[in-house]
Amino acid sequence: MKKRGPTPATTAHCERGESIAGADTGTTQRWRRDILVRPELWFASSGSRSGARPMSSADPPFSSIRYLPTSEAYDRWAAVYDTDGNFLQKLDTMEMKTLFPRFIASLPEPARRPWRIVDLGCGTGRNTALLLTVPDTEIVALDASQGMLDVARSRLLPRTGEEGPDPGKETWTGKGEGAARPNLRFGLHDIIATSSPPETARDADGVISTLVVEHVPLPLFFEHAAALLRPGGVLLLTNMHADMGAVSQAGFVDAATGEKIRPTSYAHTVADVVAEAGRWGLRVEGGDGIREVAVDEDMVDALGPRSRKWIAGIKARDLFFFFFFSTNNVALHLIFTAVLGV
Repeated sequence: MKKRGPTPATTAHCERGESIAGADTGTTQRWRRDILVRPELWFASSGSRSGARPMSSADPPFSSIRYLPTSEAYDRWAAVYDTDGNFLQKLDTMEMKTLFPRFIASLPEPARRPWRIVDLGCGTGRNTALLLTVPDTEIVALDASQGMLDVARSRLLPRTGEEGPDPGKETWTGKGEGAARPNLRFGLHDIIATSSPPETARDADGVISTLVVEHVPLPLFFEHAAALLRPGGVLLLTNMHADMGAVSQAGFVDAATGEKIRPTSYAHTVADVVAEAGRWGLRVEGGDGIREVAVDEDMVDALGPRSRKWIAGIKARDLFFFFFFSTNNVALHLIFTAVLGV
């Protein structure tokens, strides 16, 4: 069944949006409903961006804040992304222990195999590695950052039994032993800079996208997700909650310069995400379709000291999870996840 896009009224609403400031240009600037995050404005102790101090002594100190286009920021972050104490990534990994089996169980019945599953914004391959445990599956790992893809390749290709691609090649396939082993392909893809996803990733049975939509206007994200999925497909999505996004943002301290590097980020509300998903033919599953997770004292040892500041004091949410399923006329399934603190 043909997938439908947003209604004309929806498109008109988005185009009326005011321009907003950010590192990315063009389409990224137009969406009024997406609040561009500038967290340093919330630091009562910081008189200006220069010399701003973090909210917790567990955070590394920095001399200034520098905003970069998202792909460039993640290129610089890639080398330390998995080791710099990012508690949100750890919290996401903890939740994936239950979300991932549910995602796999939600995929279409195996009338056609192998399944095709896309990791949209795969980063260093943290969740792509989970996909490699699913037999008889074609995996397409996409990211806008060449640096993050390089880390994912070095991390995952040895598991497939392949040596890797020719130098400079952006996509290739690594196959394990036996016809039922996963088949892995990587690709450089920027949702902001390109109008549609690559053909090699389309007609997917499932899409995983974790901690990505924070950096993308909602209409663009769901346009790409809908274009990737085949009728009956499933999307698992995780993201930072708008309450947390109002006082925090993705970023890292560059040890070489002492700068806090931040990509462009948007504080998407739960209501806006649900509404935009609906415009692309997706509805929330009943029951536990929306799940919210907060940090508590018992989680600090596992998440690291930087998570402690979210236990009390800020009445916000850290992590939330949505489960969307198709409307009657568009056979798409979406499992959406996001993040909140207390």
